[in-house]
Amino acid sequence: MLLKAYKKIIIVFISLNTITACAMHDPIEEDYYQNNENILGNEKPTTPIINPFDYSAGDRVISWQASVDPDTGETVDTYLLYWYDKPPSTYYLYEDLFQEINNQLYYSIAADITNGKLTNGAHYFTITAYHDYRESDHSNIIEFIIP
Repeated sequence: MLLKAYKKIIIVFISLNTITACAMHDPIEEDYYQNNENILGNEKPTTPIINPFDYSAGDRVISWQASVDPDTGETVDTYLLYWYDKPPSTYYLYEDLFQEINNQLYYSIAADITNGKLTNGAHYFTITAYHDYRESDHSNIIEFIIP
């Protein structure tokens, strides 16, 4: 009789642990970090500005002005370069992410042209700053055509 009571207690204990474990490990919502209350710091980085770019004049390096984290006043180290084959109507999509750039304020597209990553036709780029799970607004858009 005592053995049956122990079995029931063990089953209840295992059930409670399973329920508790599931509740503790549920994934967070997709927009969790968009809520300022859920992260340390409240402001997204300032918007980077892409410097003038003239592909037809021989430019092959995209450069931009640094973004600042308003919470710390420090320059942001990570930038996300997005690429489109037509003027964008949506932003911040993973499939549009061309390159993550760390610790520099430029990106050379020369190798991407040589290796075929960028082919003939129209190309549109914009960039965002990324810091502490926050992404800035997108920069101005540059456009160029590879003949």
